[in-house]
Amino acid sequence: MIVTRYLIREINKPLLALSLALVAIFAGYSAAVFLTQAANGVLPTNVVVELIALKTNIALEVLLPIALYLAVIIALGRLHTDSEMTALHALGVSPLQVLRAVSYLALTFAVLIAVLAFYVRPWSYERSYQLKARANAEFSLSDVKPGSFNENASGTRVIFAAGRAAAGGLERVFMQREHGRRTQVLYAMRASQERDPRYDAPLLHMRDVHLYDLSRDGGVDRIVRVARLTYHMNEPPVKPVGFQRKAASMSRLAASRTAPDIAEYQ
Repeated sequence: MIVTRYLIREINKPLLALSLALVAIFAGYSAAVFLTQAANGVLPTNVVVELIALKTNIALEVLLPIALYLAVIIALGRLHTDSEMTALHALGVSPLQVLRAVSYLALTFAVLIAVLAFYVRPWSYERSYQLKARANAEFSLSDVKPGSFNENASGTRVIFAAGRAAAGGLERVFMQREHGRRTQVLYAMRASQERDPRYDAPLLHMRDVHLYDLSRDGGVDRIVRVARLTYHMNEPPVKPVGFQRKAASMSRLAASRTAPDIAEYQ
């Protein structure tokens, strides 16, 4: 048992460092992706940190086994390099005892990975889908970066503003929105925002507006100029997130007979 504890301790030394390094690398990559989306107005900044944490939780079931594999190689390689493994063999420690020490650690990790795969991963996917759906439904002028095109997550709306007004809001605002078989293009000199108390959703108040309502299938095009226009940025009520197999529980996937669900379960 003393030898077994010693081998496990030697493996745990690089294991902790490797696990932290892999998690930090993946979290940094996820942060770069989500911060870019937040800078482009696709995601609100208040959900970026949570999305990074959720994405990292999803990746743990892959990162931790990699860290364990590398830690075993590094630890056993060092023991061979320092001739400690030769000394252990001379004392009667068989390769089976070394394998037993590695197996104890591997079984502990197997239980941890099972918990991550069965519970943490589906919950993290479900929560991330909810955050992205809310970000897609909600809108805030504060998330619009002047001087760049800001597209929503679904790609159905693009907003460009030349600058911010001194009293708040945006100046010289261009917006394109896809609505069924029609494309709506608006250009306003000023735009400000308030909340609609009926749906707790944003209303966009625009002044000196040119509205172009264009048909993509040869229908009638309309061009309108108005002094003021109030625009509802959301389509109330916001639709709930539908079934996502990555967020489904293992029991539900196991009971399913559809090929994609079976593949996700396996």
